[in-house]
Amino acid sequence: MKVIIQLLMFSSLMTFHRVEAEDMQEPVKEINTCFSDAKYQQFDFWLGQFDVFTDIDKNTPMAGKNSITKQQKGCLIIENWKGSQGSTGTSMNYFDGTKDKWVQHWVSADGTTINIEGNIIDGSMVLVGKIYYVNAKTNNIRDFKGTWTPLKSGVVRQFFEESIDSGKTWYAWFEGFYFPQSI
Repeated sequence: MKVIIQLLMFSSLMTFHRVEAEDMQEPVKEINTCFSDAKYQQFDFWLGQFDVFTDIDKNTPMAGKNSITKQQKGCLIIENWKGSQGSTGTSMNYFDGTKDKWVQHWVSADGTTINIEGNIIDGSMVLVGKIYYVNAKTNNIRDFKGTWTPLKSGVVRQFFEESIDSGKTWYAWFEGFYFPQSI
């Protein structure tokens, strides 16, 4: 019996050393696809610090300020919105290489969330999915579409639409013109 226990212990030690030796092999050098693949930079036109107005001529009061930055070695775009009336929200945006699509997850301070995905279409980023109104008593999940279009001088037009009839009819939800704070 003592011999069997010793053999089992010896066998366990040999397995441990074999696994340890495999773990000590030279690590594979990773290439950061977020820098090397152009798909991961398609939404970079939206990066910056912005004053947001609801018309291109700035004839309306400022709707808010938006900060859009890259994080996680360029793989993640984070948006931080501060509305002039006190609303706030944050979105996480990234290119999902497994789906070959851009993805946005938005959360606002009132609990509203947006989950949309898509790609560049005719020079605009177009993401489609759902908006979830946590405080709505009826029809709290709706189809939602966001379109970001780069304009002259670093200005970006953001146009949001929602649908309550499964995408048959779309209604304007928000239109904002993002002016870089240096302009």
